[in-house]
Amino acid sequence: AKHPTLQVCIFDFDVHPGNANQDTFWDDPSVFTISIHEEGIWPGEDTCRASYVGGPKALGSVLNFPIPIGADDSDYYYVVRDHVIPQIKDFKPDIVFIAAGYDALSGDAYADQEL
Repeated sequence: AKHPTLQVCIFDFDVHPGNANQDTFWDDPSVFTISIHEEGIWPGEDTCRASYVGGPKALGSVLNFPIPIGADDSDYYYVVRDHVIPQIKDFKPDIVFIAAGYDALSGDAYADQEL
């Protein structure tokens, strides 16, 4: 029997990149991964760059927003409003998973975001 294909979106926002999700679904066009994260933080500059957009069979299935050090609520708000939500709507997922870390909160000792 043929199984239906679900359109899945994984929206990850915190200080660190959503690289595990992106690596897992890199070449799967049925999964749209989005990461908002602090630019240049661990595991490093070569992780979740804005230019990384998915594998050859899934171009456009990865969306990265490296946010500068010191980004605050308004920076995240505009990225989500102007880019993330419209792209999720265009993808038309059957389900959206949210991966929310709290290390982007102001005062976190291990990061430089100001949410």
